[in-house]
Amino acid sequence: MATSRKSFLVFSDLDGTLLDYSTYSKEEAIPALKKLEERNIPLVIVSSKTRFEIEPLLDLPNMRRTFITENGSAIFFDEEMKINTDHRVIQCGSYNLIRLGMAYPDVLKALGKAQRETGIRVRGFSGMSPAEIANYTGLDLDSAERARHREFSEPFLFCGSSHELQTLISALGDHGLICTRGGRFWHALGRCDKGMAARVTREIFATSFPSTSWITVGLGDSPNDLSLLETVDIAIVVKRHDGSSMDYSRSENQRLIQAPGIGPAGWNAVMLDLLKTL
Repeated sequence: MATSRKSFLVFSDLDGTLLDYSTYSKEEAIPALKKLEERNIPLVIVSSKTRFEIEPLLDLPNMRRTFITENGSAIFFDEEMKINTDHRVIQCGSYNLIRLGMAYPDVLKALGKAQRETGIRVRGFSGMSPAEIANYTGLDLDSAERARHREFSEPFLFCGSSHELQTLISALGDHGLICTRGGRFWHALGRCDKGMAARVTREIFATSFPSTSWITVGLGDSPNDLSLLETVDIAIVVKRHDGSSMDYSRSENQRLIQAPGIGPAGWNAVMLDLLKTL
């Protein structure tokens, strides 16, 4: 079937990108979010957050179809969306789930083994109370409890040397885990990342909506967003809360845009401008 229309397929990080780093508000991005909704352009959240943290944010129809949790560990699709894929699809409540990462109990087991083998200790969410997580993140207690309800990855604090970190990362690799850096924490997870999850999602949209030619857009601000930015047609680097921007060199045949503002304000401005081009 010949394609009849072009559309953006937007992948966005949350903390520090679509959400304010300190307040976790997306208020400044509402105008662009509304424009995406009006034009029926899918917005796929791609976050280190859990499903339980993301669900309360899905208050626009175009945000409810698909989201990616825990740094690419899993993709959740609305159960009403028809999915054509060779990946195993699992029914999970009102979602169809494709799991790319490792189950949380196995992540904790592997992380524990790596710590015992190296003698290097970390403080993970599994060992913190909701009050402690709230203190480190600025979340309220209910949100901290949702953040603690992990399914595929373990955020942790690390206070050792760079040599110790590399030793720990190597040991994690021996047990099937990778380690990625977010805005506040390190994250231990299975062998997957945001870019892998975005590629799978793009393939599913291409086969499930064959009459649409998808132009992929990715927005992020932190090192754990690099794999996402490398995957998309248009990579957008959003300024961090301190006004700095992470280094990113565009890949071949890719368009790179530096957002003009910080967090959701920059997200809003760059997306409103981009929407004028389609």
